[in-house]
Amino acid sequence: MRVLHVVESYGAGTASAVGQYVLATPDLEHHLIRRLRDDDDHADDGELARFASVTEMNPGVLWAVRSVRSCIKSLQPDVVHAHSSFGGAFARLAVRKRATRGRGALLVHTPHCYATERQDLGGPARRGYALAERLLGLNTDVVAACSGREAHLGARFAPRARHVVVPNVTVVTPGAQSRQPQQGPPVITAMGRLTAQRDPGVFRDLVGLLATRVEQPVRARWIGGGDPALVDALTRVGIEVTGWLPRSTALDLLSTSALYVHTARWDGAPMTMIEAHALGLPQVALLSPAIADAPAECLGADAEALADRVADLVADETRAKTNLTLWDGYFADCTPARQRAALQEAYGRNDEGQTS
Repeated sequence: MRVLHVVESYGAGTASAVGQYVLATPDLEHHLIRRLRDDDDHADDGELARFASVTEMNPGVLWAVRSVRSCIKSLQPDVVHAHSSFGGAFARLAVRKRATRGRGALLVHTPHCYATERQDLGGPARRGYALAERLLGLNTDVVAACSGREAHLGARFAPRARHVVVPNVTVVTPGAQSRQPQQGPPVITAMGRLTAQRDPGVFRDLVGLLATRVEQPVRARWIGGGDPALVDALTRVGIEVTGWLPRSTALDLLSTSALYVHTARWDGAPMTMIEAHALGLPQVALLSPAIADAPAECLGADAEALADRVADLVADETRAKTNLTLWDGYFADCTPARQRAALQEAYGRNDEGQTS
């Protein structure tokens, strides 16, 4: 079976998620058509070699759709797996779904967080995205959601499609080790693209509050890059910002942390939280709709609440171990076996690998 992945912004969590899909189904022939934005993580850590081919997407909506259509015509894939909002739009504008034609490629869409979740947009813009998703949902065979909440939203936007939850998974690279705190002050780490979505201001405020909550000094670090203004806002208060790193290097660095802090205001299913958990890091997260069902003891509604959580974990190893146990239950389904089975279901294959 030949699968073409369509990704409009190939970087950060989406690139990690797509890479894990390829690892989970090595018996399939995976191809990629992508676009790199100026602020995307351009560091290839060997992931591109897993694809049978990589095609660069043309800029501009019309030309992007044409390049996707041309790639589909050339490769004749069995599955077109579109990722995120714009990749999902380009793919579904480029070709009609199999259910309509009775032949050709199966159109699968993984939102990786619907744009309607964006809190940095006003009501009219979010309603516009919702209308677009409903129209595009008419041309969708399968919604391969990365979380239960995303599946619920997908059922509203594409009610005629099949819906499958494909959990995000991370396989820690051979070079990355389980939690290996360095000597010296404990390191509090956040990770990902510096945008409004991640709300790095919450992390900055949390770090400032820790001075009154912990007896020992701490270091703060953000692994990733993005908006220069947001980078400057963090570095001015002494928070280290690494810039984009190859994934294996980023995970190695993450493993030296005392704990991980996730401050996103909206998400699909956060890859960085899954990566931190795989490395054995205790973690706390800003309460958001995407993780509202997570253990309440690990969440905080604002920087003040998160600072209290962090201070407790830094001071008490027993609480840190309890935190890990709570996340064990939450991430129990985020396994390669479960992801592979869900992808097989989304692509319409049975246990023997035959197309149904």
